[in-house]
Amino acid sequence: MLFTVVGPRPGLAVRPGRWGDVLSTGGGVINPMKDPAHSGALPPMPAAASSGDFISIRARRACAMLYGLYAWFLFVPVFLLAGALIMLLRRLTSRRSVARSACRLLFRGAGMPLHATGLDTLPPGTHVLLVNHSSFLDALVLLALLPSNPGYAFVVRQQFDSQRLLCPLLRALGTLVLGPPGSGRGTKAMRLALRHGTRLLVFPEGGFRPEPGLRPFHSGAFVAVSQLNVPIATAGLRGVRRALPSRSWLPRRTAIDLEIGPVLRPAPIDGGLLGQVAQARRCIALLSGELLVEQVPPAGLVGSAGVTHEQSFSSGDTTR
Repeated sequence: MLFTVVGPRPGLAVRPGRWGDVLSTGGGVINPMKDPAHSGALPPMPAAASSGDFISIRARRACAMLYGLYAWFLFVPVFLLAGALIMLLRRLTSRRSVARSACRLLFRGAGMPLHATGLDTLPPGTHVLLVNHSSFLDALVLLALLPSNPGYAFVVRQQFDSQRLLCPLLRALGTLVLGPPGSGRGTKAMRLALRHGTRLLVFPEGGFRPEPGLRPFHSGAFVAVSQLNVPIATAGLRGVRRALPSRSWLPRRTAIDLEIGPVLRPAPIDGGLLGQVAQARRCIALLSGELLVEQVPPAGLVGSAGVTHEQSFSSGDTTR
C-alpha cells in the first residue's frame, strides 16, 4: 500500500526501518487504514484569526493614533507660548526655567512618567555631561529632568537649512550651535565655553539611528576636557526610543528614566584618551541598556548633535 507521510504528529517519533521511515508510538506500527490521521490527507490548516481579534488590533491602532495626535495638539500650543516667553526674557536662568516647566507640563499632560536618579552626584562646577542619543525627544526629556539653574548648554550641530528656524530659540537657551561638519571649530568652541564656566551636555554618538545600540563616540568632547582638566559625567536614558521611534512622528505613552553614572577624570591626549572613550561608552551602555555597536555605516543618521571632531573612536579603533 502506498501512502504519503506529511509529517509526524505531536508525540510521534520517526524510526528508520527496512522499508523506509516507519512512524511508531510506544513501539507499535501505525496502520494507515486504521488511523485516519495518517491516511495521506494534509493536516488541518490553523484556524484563522477571529473577527474579535481583528477588531481588537484595529482598536489598538486607532487608540495609538488618537494618543499620538493628542500629544501633538498638546505640544504645539505649549511650544509656541513657551518659545515666545523665552525670547522675551533677559536672564538665561529664567529662560531655562521656563523651558523646564514647559517640558514637564508636556510630559505630564501626555501621561508619560519621568524619573531621574543620581542627580545629586553631578559635579557642582563646570563639567561635561555625556548622554546616549536615541530619539528626537531626548532634549525635551533632559530639559525636564535636569536642573535649570545654572542648567546645561546643549551642543548641537546645524546640518540642515530647516534647523535655522530653531537656532534663535536654541541660542536663547544657551545652546552651543556648531557649524557644518569638517570645519574643525567644534572642539575650539567647546573649549571656549568651558573656560567661561559653562556646563555642556553632549551626545557623543553624534546622530542616532533607528536600530538600537550605542554607536562609537566622537572625540571632540574628550579632547576639550583633557586640555582644561574638566570632569566628565555619564548618564543614560531609557525608554525614549520606544516613546518616539526615529521613523515615526506619533509618540507612545511610555515611562522614561534618566540615570546619572560615574564621573570620569579627564585623560591626557597623548596617553589615555582612547581608554577614556571606551570607559565612557561602557558606562553609558550599562546605564541606558543599549548594546555596544562598533561600526556604523556612514549614511542613515537621523539626527546630529555633539559631533565636535572629525574622528570618532570605538572601543578598539583609532583610525576612523
